[in-house]
Amino acid sequence: MEFVNEIKTININTISKSRIESYLKCPYKTWKNYREYTEFQDSKALKVGNFAHMILSERAKAFENGEEFDIEKIASEINPMDMDIFMEAVEMTNNVNIEDIISGNTIVSNESLEAIALPEVEEDFRLLLKPDLVLLRDNEEQGQYIQIIEYKTGFPSSDEKLGIEGILYSWYLFQIYNLPVLFSRYYIRTGKITHHEVDMQGLKAMKPLIINLAKKFKQEMESEIAPEAKPSGYCLYCPFLEQCPTAKENLDSIEDKLKAMVIHKTIAKKLESEIKEFAKNALEEVGKPEAGEEKALVKVGDTNIEVVAKTSKSYVIPRKLGKKGLIEFIEGVGLLENVLDHLDIKVDDEVAKLIEDELGITLKPSFRTSISIKTPS
Repeated sequence: MEFVNEIKTININTISKSRIESYLKCPYKTWKNYREYTEFQDSKALKVGNFAHMILSERAKAFENGEEFDIEKIASEINPMDMDIFMEAVEMTNNVNIEDIISGNTIVSNESLEAIALPEVEEDFRLLLKPDLVLLRDNEEQGQYIQIIEYKTGFPSSDEKLGIEGILYSWYLFQIYNLPVLFSRYYIRTGKITHHEVDMQGLKAMKPLIINLAKKFKQEMESEIAPEAKPSGYCLYCPFLEQCPTAKENLDSIEDKLKAMVIHKTIAKKLESEIKEFAKNALEEVGKPEAGEEKALVKVGDTNIEVVAKTSKSYVIPRKLGKKGLIEFIEGVGLLENVLDHLDIKVDDEVAKLIEDELGITLKPSFRTSISIKTPS
């Protein structure tokens, strides 16, 4: 009897904002994810974001219906293991006056999953979108327009652009209402709101771009030939990092060698992070070394490769006094020459005692344990 491994056939008939964003960051990762999808555990940052979105959505819904917002009802459905994360989201959203933003306007969409047909890509092909909050606004100066509000729990970049989410959401709402669009990002932590106005000409220009992108996405994701990987800072969090073809050997072009270098450095950074996390846990069991001492936590056979913990000791200068104030005090009592050599970077025990005896200033000691990985030079 002969066993044959059947190749998984991928058929793409939907595309979403998150899939497109993933694809634009790295086509290879997205391609692999369709074939070897693994459900990864949500990070704390992602959970905080999800809880914040949930709270703001329910607040908007209660305001629209003229009801009192019930935080207890939401809290009763939260996993108690996520209690601290949920409370962080509650505190964060307390600063958001979403009711003022909604007041006097019509809610068009509130965390609703929407689908728009793209028959130009393929029959029954759909674009799936879920904007956070969409309002229909009307004022004397601008007339009617659509405002899309996306909640963000991160921080705005210095060169923020409309981006792919802004393009997709703006075009989708334009298809329905045929109105100008204001795409806004609400940064919950800081209260900052950024705006991107999209006029009718810009909205009309989006359709062929989106159609062509969807066609390219479908073609590359369905192909059994893996698309090219795009090394970037996101590689560190990629579950397929070790399998990335960019890291292969025997590369010819300088471009491929540069990409391979980035991948190998990223793999090394990821492994170093995992090793140091193991070392931190090991320190809790064996205890930190004394000041000025080091302790080997892991050693590789008969080699000089090891993970070492070392504790250094220094003194913290009071913030009110500062380095300048400290030097002025020392100079005022004629001790500058005695301690000048010691004040290069750190304050050691001798200087700390001298300052305490002569000036009556007690410096607080600070202990720092560092972990390093020793390898052959």
